[in-house]
Amino acid sequence: MKNKHENPDHHGVGHLARPDRPTAYSLSERFERLPFTGYQRWLAVILATCFAADAVDLVMLSYLLSAITLDLGLTVQQAGIAGGSVFAGVGVGATAAGYLSDRFGRRKVLIHSMLIWGTASLLTAFSWDIWSFSFFRFVTGLGLGAELPAVFALVAEIMPANRRASISGWMHVASQSSVVLFTLASFGVISLIGTSLGWRAMFVVMFAVALAALYIRRNLPESPRWYEASGRHDEAEHAMRRFEAAVADAYGKPLPSPKSSGKVVSAATERGGFRTLFAPGYTQRTLFAWSLWFLFLLAYYGISVWVGKFLVDRGMSITASIGTGVFITMAGIPAAWITGQAMERFGRKIVIIIALLCVAVAAFLYGQASTYVLVVAAGAAMHFFLVSVATAIYAYTPELFPTRARSTGLGTASTVGRIAAVSGPLLISALILKWDYTGAFIACALCFSAAALLVWWFGPETQDRSIEDISS
Repeated sequence: MKNKHENPDHHGVGHLARPDRPTAYSLSERFERLPFTGYQRWLAVILATCFAADAVDLVMLSYLLSAITLDLGLTVQQAGIAGGSVFAGVGVGATAAGYLSDRFGRRKVLIHSMLIWGTASLLTAFSWDIWSFSFFRFVTGLGLGAELPAVFALVAEIMPANRRASISGWMHVASQSSVVLFTLASFGVISLIGTSLGWRAMFVVMFAVALAALYIRRNLPESPRWYEASGRHDEAEHAMRRFEAAVADAYGKPLPSPKSSGKVVSAATERGGFRTLFAPGYTQRTLFAWSLWFLFLLAYYGISVWVGKFLVDRGMSITASIGTGVFITMAGIPAAWITGQAMERFGRKIVIIIALLCVAVAAFLYGQASTYVLVVAAGAAMHFFLVSVATAIYAYTPELFPTRARSTGLGTASTVGRIAAVSGPLLISALILKWDYTGAFIACALCFSAAALLVWWFGPETQDRSIEDISS
């Protein structure tokens, strides 16, 4: 049965979507007057599935690393390489696809990216040593890195200003829920069929997820703002009318008329690509975004990859560590929703700063924890605020850049962060050998604290502002 939101009939409902003189208003003014309907929710669900699949794959090693280490006979250093290899791929993929998304469109990148990481996930299941495993995970990362810039660029460009953060929150709710389900599935599979076959089976599952994603994404619209920023004005108008028609169809009555703000800068005047990141007015934002992502992901993945191993080293079995990980991971579900709502109400900066300071405290306590109760309590608190920060910066970063360089800006920030993500597991392994888990988690706490100061000093506030207004 055809989805009622697909390919709306312009001659049927399109007249509801069009103002008397549609070209008299900017795309920003036309977007911001649209009511939030089932159509935008349907798009948000599709984008959430993209992000959920990405999140599951990127954190899956947290609770499979012990099983993989045992099966492949890895040393501590090799386990760090295995954990970091996917992030190297994500780093390369994010910058390359960020540029391609700005050059050729968001939809094309999203439609094709899962073919890369899906195939690589299947090949990972047949890894025979540390090098084959790391190579297949690197290729997986290329595909995963391609998704995130396009996904969050679309959120920034097609969702209302007063909904961007909350939608990002719901997307993280979906991703955290998916991580919990995947962790439960890992627990059950490894318990039933053993360590060696268990972790391999979970990578086959990710291949099946990629096939499902290919089907789901086929009806995503292209961003009208991207068309306009690319100088393709007729296509921008056509895409905008289709979007308005779909919203009107879901709304069931005539849409409100646009209101002229008199100050919106047209995306068509913007320069695109990497040069925009260091154009006047954007250099500080670019360096700020890169630094924020580096500090946060250095500590985030330094911690995340070693959570399951930490539990095993504290005396738990592999299956018990996975079960405990489920409780810890579940804390991220309410965190994502609360963060999205808080950013809409109180602003981006204050929420990010508070979350970073809280995760710094929680990371310190987690490194000190010695009993089961303290490990679970500190771990849950730490994961709550880790997800809170991740939710916030994924909503915040795309807002900092103009449309012609939005994916490039987010992609390069993600790449800088992935450099940190590759370094994080390796750094933590070195710190663990030298100072045990206590010293390693103190180092992570200092990274989070430094990131909070960075946001306080250099971060612009973007709450309730159109992306064109922020860019200007």
